[in-house]
Amino acid sequence: MGRGGARWAPWAAAFCATILFFTSVLLHELRSQLRGRRTGIQVSRITLFVFGGVAQVEEEPRKATDELLISLAGPGTSVLLSVVFGGLYWLAARLHGPALVMACLQYVAFANLALAIFNMVPGFPMDGGRVLRSLLWYAWATCSVPPESPPSWANSSGMPSSVRRSQRNARRGSH
Repeated sequence: MGRGGARWAPWAAAFCATILFFTSVLLHELRSQLRGRRTGIQVSRITLFVFGGVAQVEEEPRKATDELLISLAGPGTSVLLSVVFGGLYWLAARLHGPALVMACLQYVAFANLALAIFNMVPGFPMDGGRVLRSLLWYAWATCSVPPESPPSWANSSGMPSSVRRSQRNARRGSH
């Protein structure tokens, strides 16, 4: 390759890495969308941004376990892609592949891992916030306190009876 071609090689590698990363973000969102479809939730559109994407859903999940599985599908896909690109990097390094190809694979592996970790930060509406919400939802729904009696701390805390009553009704699922 002549000197002119060598100048474009880093740009070509950066372009390929960018395309692979945006494809990874799209796969992350599509996997969440596919998992949502299995629970009957339709996604009207997916919008991609520089550091991730947002799926606009028609309705919220009806069960805590559905929300948990939907929320873990995207980051799980990102971790899987990180392992795949990391494995390809490892293979390219063992075969003494071109440095730019290895750099591209290493970058995309790292970017996917960073995407998964960042998405698991427990802030809503990121996947981590939805995971936390689903776990709290599940824990609250499986609470073993009988609906007729308020929690023991409410009896001794001086909490007004109207607050205790609203908590009891919330556990029953009525308002």
